[in-house]
Amino acid sequence: MKQDKFKVLGGVVTFNPDTSRFTENLRTLVNQVDELYVFDNGSKNLGDIEKILNQFSTNVVLHKERKNAGIAYALKKIMEYANKRDFNWVLSVDQDSVLDSKLVDEYKKNILNYKNDDIGMLTCLIKDRNFEDKSVEKQKERLKEVPICITSAAFTNV
Repeated sequence: MKQDKFKVLGGVVTFNPDTSRFTENLRTLVNQVDELYVFDNGSKNLGDIEKILNQFSTNVVLHKERKNAGIAYALKKIMEYANKRDFNWVLSVDQDSVLDSKLVDEYKKNILNYKNDDIGMLTCLIKDRNFEDKSVEKQKERLKEVPICITSAAFTNV
């Protein structure tokens, strides 16, 4: 896959997000994707979410669900949106995640350097501020097949 074949949709699922953390999240995300799709699961602070999204000049789509349909349903709808609009990859991000500013560039490098074209999903080493995980610091491989991935900061092949 060549570098110009990366059309990336950023997908965020929201449900009553903390607005300052959500804003910080979007600042690390919008410059890494071609378009941002926010699926809101019936948040009570939808007006605040809309004000935050209006601050960003990137292409932003806000889907407003009347009730909480759940994370799996929201992720499915994000992927369907990406597929219909010919995106190659979806970067799914939790509403409270803050990404490294070079995350998508790193994902692209790994995909371009990988010999096989059948990567379904990439994920990064996650440092959760809520608990300590020494295994994160011990991994030496740049790219390693793993049995499970979390969806936040996952780069999924459409």
